[in-house]
Amino acid sequence: MFTTEKNHQRFVEMFDPEFEFIKSLGYTNIQVYQIRKNNTFYILKCTDTKLKWESDHLDNERRILKVANHVRGITHLVQDYGFVEKYTAVLKEFAEGNELQTVISDESIKTQLENIVQQFHSLGISCVDLCRKNLIINPFKKISLIDLGAFIKNNSLNIPEYNKNYDFYSLNLLLSNKLKKEKK
Repeated sequence: MFTTEKNHQRFVEMFDPEFEFIKSLGYTNIQVYQIRKNNTFYILKCTDTKLKWESDHLDNERRILKVANHVRGITHLVQDYGFVEKYTAVLKEFAEGNELQTVISDESIKTQLENIVQQFHSLGISCVDLCRKNLIINPFKKISLIDLGAFIKNNSLNIPEYNKNYDFYSLNLLLSNKLKKEKK
């Protein structure tokens, strides 16, 4: 989208003039920026509304974040900017840490991930996108799920059994692949 820090700064100020651009975290056509406001770090996610898949992904994340405002273990919605000029954007909490693959696995990580999945299931939300790039772990081994755009909000709290099974299969696959990677 933009190539210089000055251009990035102008862009994030379009949403809030008090934003200070820190760095771009990428993700193709969905721009993810680490910004600062009042000495607090946040994540600004935005995309051009002409990009259908990306806009739908961000709109889905926005809807899920509003429903999941009490779920522990995710980066929560701070502000919904809706549409500004030709962009749609959300401001989210910033999770300090590294991708899950950079630390040693233990039982507490598995328990945290299971709890996150169960909390979403209790809200009628399934197909939790558990993959390394969507998980951050801080130095105290606390997990944060940072991207919720691929989730499915069911019309009722009755989640199809195959969706639940898929979520727990993904969780076990993630952990088993991680363990294999660490043993090498």
